Amino acid sequence: MKGHRRDPISQVQNASSGHGKIVLLSVGGIIGGGFFFGVGDALRLAGPSVILSFLLIGVVAITINFFLIEMSLSPYGSPYFHRYVEHAFGPAWGLTVGWAYMLGMVAGPASEIIIIGIIVQRWLQGFSLVLICLLIAVAIFFMRFLCEPILSMLEAMTAFLRLFVLLGFGLVGVASVFGLFSGTIRTVGFANYTSHGFFPNGICGTMSACIGIIMAYGGTESVGVLSDGKKQGGFNVPSIFCSISFRLVFLYCFTMFSLAGVLPFQEAAPASNPFAQAIDRLALPKIVSLLFFAVIVISMFTLVLTDINLTVRLLNQMKLDYFSHRPLKTKNKISRSFGVEAITWFVVLFLAVFAVLLWQGDAYLHLFYLSGFGFTYIWMMIALAYPKFLHKVYSDFPDFSPSWRAPFPHVFRSIALLVLLASIFYFSTIPLGLETLLIGFLLLLVVYLFYRFRA
Repeated sequence: MKGHRRDPISQVQNASSGHGKIVLLSVGGIIGGGFFFGVGDALRLAGPSVILSFLLIGVVAITINFFLIEMSLSPYGSPYFHRYVEHAFGPAWGLTVGWAYMLGMVAGPASEIIIIGIIVQRWLQGFSLVLICLLIAVAIFFMRFLCEPILSMLEAMTAFLRLFVLLGFGLVGVASVFGLFSGTIRTVGFANYTSHGFFPNGICGTMSACIGIIMAYGGTESVGVLSDGKKQGGFNVPSIFCSISFRLVFLYCFTMFSLAGVLPFQEAAPASNPFAQAIDRLALPKIVSLLFFAVIVISMFTLVLTDINLTVRLLNQMKLDYFSHRPLKTKNKISRSFGVEAITWFVVLFLAVFAVLLWQGDAYLHLFYLSGFGFTYIWMMIALAYPKFLHKVYSDFPDFSPSWRAPFPHVFRSIALLVLLASIFYFSTIPLGLETLLIGFLLLLVVYLFYRFRA
């Protein structure tokens, strides 16, 4: 969904970059490779109303990040989400938020490795998916050390590619819906919107799709955690965030309008590439579908590394915040950092292999939703912590005057909590959703009880 889970605003710190370039890189960087597969199940659940699902979650993402920006500009500002919740509710709850973020960040790369494996397996018939995933993980691991100087450039290139691929698909799909093509490209019209209505599965379908859609907006939270001032690299952070978020919401809704118009929701397979299905229905040249797959595969190689790097950084910080009295017995800082990275890689690989062995072809989808649950929990806790955190700030610093405030915080906070709670409730009504929620809440409960018992 990563952030899933990216670090788009890092481009802001490069003063040589222009505003437009920063916005484009950021929007493209947020779009995860998993989005190209995950939206298939969202379309299957919601039908054409998946557009509304993306719009609702977009509003929630903007709200949460406005809260993060305001809190980050306070004296207790921090680049780590768990610290805001810790100030509001105590360290045990802060720890659960940190682990929820790590759950999202390790489940995301694991699912992306499986996606690459599924794509490669189509070309290597007869090879075990587990073996392919192992080889892919090893290849990405060696890329981390052998190709590090070019990874940043490659990530920027793939960000632009993902952005323009989605824009291109959206334009072609809209043209097909409105009958602007004449020739070999198929015209689909509005049949997919009218034959079963805009809400073919009711409000349940629309809201149950939201958990997976949250993954598509993962990465926007990186904008909201800049704690060293309102200005970064000469740019206004709230202004940059507004530019990024509104363009991202438009891009997603525009793309989903095209996809829902071209591909009937009944034909959207849970763990397949709906864009490839849509390209086939439009009778586009095979080279277009191959380019889609190429962009996805190349993108996910870089995105896996980005997610793991962010996870390592958070793990190191949480080790300092919660377990500093029990340091790792290693010789130096470098070895300790490498130890954390090695553990992260092992967990990602273990999740990918375990999921494939347990759930076979649906493994990607299980991990995708597990990652989405992690980010859903984080957003809820941030929304709940926001007023208590600010109350603590104003109590401890009576003379503090914020340089920027979130607009209409009470209204949008209520909307965000209502949408998130409804998403969890309706998601629990589908078999896969209930299983995911039970696993996620059980893991966080264990973390919470462990810390309380240890304390």
